[in-house]
Amino acid sequence: MQFRALYSAAVGQFEVAVAQTQALLDTLQLPEAAGHRAAWERGYQHGLARILWMAGDRAGFEALAPVLMAPRRPSEWPFIDAASAFIRGLSALSKGNPAAAEEPLKQAVQAHARFRMPMVHGDPRIALAQCRLAQNRRTPAWEAFEPVYREVLEENAVGLLLLERRSVVRELLDLAPPATRRGSGHAELLRALESWNDACRDEPVAAAGPLQRLSDREIEVLAQVAAGASNKHIARDLELSLHTVKRHIANILDKLDCGSRGQAADLFRRHAPAN
Repeated sequence: MQFRALYSAAVGQFEVAVAQTQALLDTLQLPEAAGHRAAWERGYQHGLARILWMAGDRAGFEALAPVLMAPRRPSEWPFIDAASAFIRGLSALSKGNPAAAEEPLKQAVQAHARFRMPMVHGDPRIALAQCRLAQNRRTPAWEAFEPVYREVLEENAVGLLLLERRSVVRELLDLAPPATRRGSGHAELLRALESWNDACRDEPVAAAGPLQRLSDREIEVLAQVAAGASNKHIARDLELSLHTVKRHIANILDKLDCGSRGQAADLFRRHAPAN
């Protein structure tokens, strides 16, 4: 599920990515997941924050930030220290205060070097570069970003850049010295990023097969069901009442001749447009 959320965010499907990540968080609330909750819950919450950051959802990001900036508990993974400092820096950036963001982002970079954060949380080196660029400190910005850039080229790891705002990545790549920009690796990286940008811009293909029986709203509801979202979260994300969501799901099951939401979700995954 987290991999699917990562992919959804990388191609700009932020609502789907949020629903998928929220489904993971909901799973941790089940009684049988109690033993995993202490170690994993905040990690998934950091992943949700990354998606909200990419989507430009400042209100959603700031609502989650206080939980994420709290000190690490003994049961949590060591990378949470880096992630918490990272969120403090991003919060300052979100509020238009890059000078205040610099120190926590430096701390996050130092911690990241010792206990590397999973990719879903983003890379504090990129945020530090963004922070410096926002202060018109172009050379220090490139110095912060260059290790990421070299890693991307040497390891063919374009994924390090896919969970960042596309506009920020473009601005940072423009800081590369002329000799670097003339290199074949730079051109190949730009082409790779453009292919992902094309995926974000592609128009959805019309629903096929049995999904043609559904209305556009029912397709939206079923997409969230297939992503693992609960009725409560579908209602919140689509701004519907819980009663309306239940009615849509009943209609979907009837139109698709499915006995359960799991069957309907499987049908959606087999016939949904590729976008």
